[in-house]
Amino acid sequence: MNMNNLLILINRNHPVTEEYAPEDLAVVDIPSADEGEEFELRMEAKEALERMVNDAKKEGLSICGVAGYRSFETQKEIYTESIVKQGLTHTRMYIAFPGTSEHQTGLAVDLSTPICNNEVTQDFKDTKEYEWLLNNSYRYGFILRYPEGSENITGYGYESWHFRYVTVEHAKNIYDKKMVLEEYCQLV
Repeated sequence: MNMNNLLILINRNHPVTEEYAPEDLAVVDIPSADEGEEFELRMEAKEALERMVNDAKKEGLSICGVAGYRSFETQKEIYTESIVKQGLTHTRMYIAFPGTSEHQTGLAVDLSTPICNNEVTQDFKDTKEYEWLLNNSYRYGFILRYPEGSENITGYGYESWHFRYVTVEHAKNIYDKKMVLEEYCQLV
């Protein structure tokens, strides 16, 4: 598995090692859910996200970043905490086991808006920002990673906030074909 491939598929069946961390992580310059908090993405994804959020802002929309890159250790803490607070069933449906999280690739980002108190919530799907992202994110190389109705393919519940960078070419193909990454990776 080429870890530098921007189309890399990470899921329960395709994990990364505990030690893996992208070499080109950079701090993203967009509004953050927690003022003063920074998060990182791989350089190409970072630059695309900044363009996307700035273009949305020009249209009167307010998109903020909640999370980007997460280390194996951070994912382990999130997973364990979710089991305690939400239970195992919920955790397995919405939280990736350490080593199987796209966040560890530095290519995944969780987004929100002030209307949703800058939080990760399904209420994001009812915002103008979400609608704009659904119709435009592919132009910047992003896809909605876990769309509604794809749970049996992705293995995760619908996450209106979770976007994944795959490059403009691949994002447009995925958008046009109405596929999820698991399906698309079987074609390329």
